[in-house]
Amino acid sequence: MLSLTRDECGILWPSLLSVGFGPDQIRQIVEHRLRLDLPLDDIMGSLHSAEWELADGHFPQTNKGVASYLFVTLRTKGTYRRLPGYVSPEQQALNNAKAALTARKEAEILHEKLAGEHKTKAFENWLQDLPPTQLAEIDRLNPYPKAKLKEDGTSPLVRGFRRAYWEQHVAVNAR
Repeated sequence: MLSLTRDECGILWPSLLSVGFGPDQIRQIVEHRLRLDLPLDDIMGSLHSAEWELADGHFPQTNKGVASYLFVTLRTKGTYRRLPGYVSPEQQALNNAKAALTARKEAEILHEKLAGEHKTKAFENWLQDLPPTQLAEIDRLNPYPKAKLKEDGTSPLVRGFRRAYWEQHVAVNAR
């Protein structure tokens, strides 16, 4: 923090810099707290919070100005409040990563669903276009030829065998 430049402060905390709080104030706060062996853990997080408040119009009204108020608060307490609604840059990055991961998983699920639907449609088309003689040849390979038929004349075992045959012999060659 001691080596922060004015340009870096302008990138990280443009609203604070615009009210006169910059690298010189940060150096003074850090040097003071180091001299007294006080913690520095929350200085950066506090600056992010104060930047958010100032940029969002939530910074409290002060008699001596924002820069002075923040300087005294950080110099003496080493921390600045966090208002409800404030999200640190680290937490925001984590939230963004979680959202991206969720979106990616949803896209993969949708892709798999669409691929499955496409595959089912391709199987249905193949089955419908298959000549009866060829269908009979495939059915002869079925180890469960006497499977119990449903009322509509179909059997889940026969249909399952046909689908497996299609996936192993037809769909594989179509890729």
